[in-house]
Amino acid sequence: KEYIPDYKLVKEGKFTNNAKLEAWKLTVSDVQSGIALNQYFYVFKDEGRYFIVTFTVLADEPKTTEKIFDDCMKTFSFKK
Repeated sequence: KEYIPDYKLVKEGKFTNNAKLEAWKLTVSDVQSGIALNQYFYVFKDEGRYFIVTFTVLADEPKTTEKIFDDCMKTFSFKK
């Protein structure tokens, strides 16, 4: 928060995908270089390792964009 003073955690919680991975989703809003953004962080855990996938869009993008990101992350899996 010190580096991004306009940072705001909008929503956080568990995220369920098709592979039933242990996962969380965080949604934040912030301003970087004078540009208002929405960011979506998907955190997946696999055998003690964490993978973070981030999507960043302009704050005025349609809310339907979030559903597209969710649909993509529902297909995320690890290959063994």
